[in-house]
Amino acid sequence: MTLRQFFPRIIWAAPAAIVLACGGSQTPEAAAPTGETGGDEPVVDKAFHDMAPGERLKFMKEVVAPEMAKTFQAFNAEHYSDFGCVTCHGPGAKDGNFEMPSDALPKLPADPTPVFNDNPEVAKFMAEQVVPQMAKLLKEEPYNPETGKGFGCFECHQKE
Repeated sequence: MTLRQFFPRIIWAAPAAIVLACGGSQTPEAAAPTGETGGDEPVVDKAFHDMAPGERLKFMKEVVAPEMAKTFQAFNAEHYSDFGCVTCHGPGAKDGNFEMPSDALPKLPADPTPVFNDNPEVAKFMAEQVVPQMAKLLKEEPYNPETGKGFGCFECHQKE
């Protein structure tokens, strides 16, 4: 598949972003094992990687999905009108599979130059809005190309 063929698909699949969103019709109670959602307790204020599974699910449902839905809908309201878990995690999210990076998203090349050249609008949106917002929401450092560490594209997308 050429990059030109790939990028029309990224408009609907990339958010998955990247992202890591759990929303839509799936409730934390339906997806999490019993007793792991925290009930009516507030969403915890700690880094995503420090959360228990139930806390993660609640956080994704109550914080990440609504915030990222706003971002994606501002980019393409019609396409992302039903933003939710499946948008980023793929169809397995319906069965509670939230593994990332997702094989439901387009694979990305290790060198992003062609991506920016072939579809600059989407690449700019992902690089300048989605990745930094997700890093902030998850309380992770954004990707630093000098160190090769931090939250970046390959947290959600697999490499080609």
